[in-house]
Amino acid sequence: MIEKTHLEKMIQAALEPLGIEMVGLTVGGHADRVQICVYVDEPGGISIDRCSQASRAIADYFDQEDPIPSRYLLQVSSPGINWPLKTARDYQRHLNRKVKILYPVDDGSEFQTIIGRIVQVDDPSITLDVDGSPLVFELAKIAKSKIVLEFK
Repeated sequence: MIEKTHLEKMIQAALEPLGIEMVGLTVGGHADRVQICVYVDEPGGISIDRCSQASRAIADYFDQEDPIPSRYLLQVSSPGINWPLKTARDYQRHLNRKVKILYPVDDGSEFQTIIGRIVQVDDPSITLDVDGSPLVFELAKIAKSKIVLEFK
């Protein structure tokens, strides 16, 4: 079976001309049929049409390079609303969106839930607008974070 890091590099090369970022990859299945699930995103979120473009670009790249010796199933998807935000890039992609974070209080033995809008990303910290006040949080201390779905 192909190494996951090699596959990641190939997928990133296929997506780069589209300006789409791979945020996750799972490889499973068995020797005669490999299942490849690629999670893609872009600033402001990714549409179904853009996921389709990413899928075609990856499939075309695989057809040219033939990296997988057996049959494979390629699935390309958005990370979804429950995908955790972990890196500065994750927060940057979702600038101006509302998030819910779990952040330690004082000595770190307890956590508080904070909901705010991402207004700035300066690795190693982010600034959230929480009820009209800008609050800065260290990325390394955020225990959990995800997008809050807003209905308009």
